[in-house]
Amino acid sequence: MKVKTLLIDIENKDLVLPEFQRDFVWNTEDVKKYVQSIYKKYPTGSLLIWKTLNPPKLSGGYKSSEGIYTRVLLDGQQRLTTLYLFIKGKTPPYYKNMIKKFNLYFNVENEQIRYYQKILMENKLEWISIVDYFKYETAASFVLKSKNKDYYFKYLEHLEKLDEIRKYEYYVDEEKLTSLSNIKEIVKIFNLVNKQGRTLSEEDLALAYTCSFWPGIKDLFREELILYSKKGYFLDFNFLIRCLTSIATGHAKFEGYYKVSIEKIRESWERLKRALVFLLNILDDKAYINSSNSYELKSDALLVPIVTYLANNNYEFKNEKEQNKFLYWF
Repeated sequence: MKVKTLLIDIENKDLVLPEFQRDFVWNTEDVKKYVQSIYKKYPTGSLLIWKTLNPPKLSGGYKSSEGIYTRVLLDGQQRLTTLYLFIKGKTPPYYKNMIKKFNLYFNVENEQIRYYQKILMENKLEWISIVDYFKYETAASFVLKSKNKDYYFKYLEHLEKLDEIRKYEYYVDEEKLTSLSNIKEIVKIFNLVNKQGRTLSEEDLALAYTCSFWPGIKDLFREELILYSKKGYFLDFNFLIRCLTSIATGHAKFEGYYKVSIEKIRESWERLKRALVFLLNILDDKAYINSSNSYELKSDALLVPIVTYLANNNYEFKNEKEQNKFLYWF
C-alpha cells in the first residue's frame, strides 16, 4: 500500500490508533535516519493493521460505526506519524495535543538531508524545506511555481526522487488478525511484535497490557500527572506504571505484573495515589525538595521504593526514626 493512501486513511480516520499504544517518541536523529532511508528506498519494515468490529478505546476518542470494520494500527505508528508530519505538514488526528516540528532540509544538488542551520542554508537556493516542498502536489508544480524555476529545473530528477516518498510502498498485513476480537490477545500480539523489534520499553508493554482490561487507565494517569505538575513534579506514564508494578507485586520486575489479578492492580492504583501525595508532602516539609528539577531530584526512580513502602504500610512511616532513615537513603 502506498504511503499517500495510508496518510489519506489516517486523515479520514479510516486508520486509527489504539489508546494502549505509546505516544510518538522518535527523536530528531530517529526521524532524520528514517527520512533518509525512505528517500533512498531502503526497506523499512512492514505494517500491521487489526480489522475489528469491536475496537478498543482509540486515541482521539473516535466512535466506530456499528457493523463496520475499524482498522486499528498496531505496528508502524512512529513511521506513519513521521510521514504525516512531513507530507501533510500537521499533527495526525489521533493525537490530541501533540505538536511536533522537524525542520529537515533537502539539498537539491547533492541530495543531503540535514536539519536547518542558518549559517549553512539561509538564502541558499539548493536547500529547501521538506515540509514546504510537500505542500506542492508534484515536483513539476514545485518547479513551475518557484521564482527560480530555471535553477530547480536542472535538479528535477532529485526533486522527483524526493516526491517518490509519497509512492513508497509498504506491505500491510490486514487479514491475519481479523478473526480476533479479544483485546487481551491483540495486546499480547502487539507486545510480542514490538518487543522483538526492541522498540518498546518494559514500561510501555506493561501499560499496553493494563489498557487491555482497563481502557481508561491512561486518562486516570493524565489526571494524576496534572495534579503532580501543580506541585512542581513533572512525572510521566513510565514512572506511574513502575510504581503500580512495584506495589502490586512487591518488586520492580515486570514479569510478575502479568500474573497478579486485575482487582489487585486496580486496588494498587488507589494505594499508589495516596502514597505518592503523602510522600511529596513529606519531601517538601522534611527534605526541602519541592520539584522534579534535576538539581533537586536526580531521578524519579528514587521515589519508587518509598512510594511502594508507604502504599503497603498505611501511607505512613512507623515512626520518626524510620522516616529519617528513608530520607537519609533518599
